[in-house]
Amino acid sequence: MEVTYCKSCNLVLDGLIDIHAVPRDACPNCGATSRIYDAELSESVVVHEKWKFRNKRPGVKKAVWEVTIGDDLHRDTQKWNHLEMHIDRENNAYFKKVVDPETGEVLRYCEEPLSDHQDRGSAKHKKS
Repeated sequence: MEVTYCKSCNLVLDGLIDIHAVPRDACPNCGATSRIYDAELSESVVVHEKWKFRNKRPGVKKAVWEVTIGDDLHRDTQKWNHLEMHIDRENNAYFKKVVDPETGEVLRYCEEPLSDHQDRGSAKHKKS
């Protein structure tokens, strides 16, 4: 909100006179033409975090296990959801859970052997 005051007597001038007039109108209280403009700005910041852990072994190309936990932006809906994903290549296990943090609704739940987890994400077959 923006408020204009007379610099001499601190009278609020909004609505009393044309504060944008050229030459500037005199204050009806003291006759001064100097002004003080008071404006307020506000902004908010929302922080999202996602943690990713990997366990690698020498001589093994891919990580033996991976864990991802945190906030994840869904591309289609542009909505932030909570993601928890575990990939365990050693024990052939895959787990993924996506929850809407506002409603608590489980949007996706998948727990299966990693060898059965096909045709999703980067594992999709390319169209020729």
